[in-house]
Amino acid sequence: MGLACGENCKLKCSQKVTDFESNLLFKAFWSMGEIVRHLDLDFINKYCDKIPKHRVTTETASRREFTLRYYLPTKVDEIQNANEINETDLLATKPQVTKTQVCKTMFLNTFGRFRLLRSEKTVIARHCCPRQKKPPWAY
Repeated sequence: MGLACGENCKLKCSQKVTDFESNLLFKAFWSMGEIVRHLDLDFINKYCDKIPKHRVTTETASRREFTLRYYLPTKVDEIQNANEINETDLLATKPQVTKTQVCKTMFLNTFGRFRLLRSEKTVIARHCCPRQKKPPWAY
């Protein structure tokens, strides 16, 4: 697990998700055992939204067509004291969770940067260019 995104983050992720919650999410994710490749992709699909870009900044055509938003699962009814949260709360069979928007750095550092980064590129390649043999960044 990596460090949080820091004080300069425009989404203020470290204020939304504490280090304790981030550690619990990391442990919960990797304690599932041998995660099959498609489960990684399902997880990324569940907590990443691909939305069309909002702003056109130049008159010439751009290859960028969408924006990715990253989320971390957090509890709906926040507990007053962070020490009262334990792993069973976050891993309950029917947890009441909500998605809290975080930056890409926080998302990747929470779950292990390199494994999710590879999976994320696979997900993007499948969604943005299913007919092409290579994704746009491979040229």
